[in-house]
Amino acid sequence: MNEVDCDAFSKEDLIQLAKHQRNEMIKLEAINHHYMKHLERVIEHSSVERYRETVKGNNK
Repeated sequence: MNEVDCDAFSKEDLIQLAKHQRNEMIKLEAINHHYMKHLERVIEHSSVERYRETVKGNNK
């Protein structure tokens, strides 16, 4: 990760930096949540498709 020399910043700058980093974390958490939901749907769909193929194979 990028290190920041905090001695060069004023209190207000550090507060702004912290707010910016918090907003970035919120965005990344939202992206992660969206990706995990998508991954769950892909896994579920794949499992259902495998089950259907197995059932078709057993009925032949």
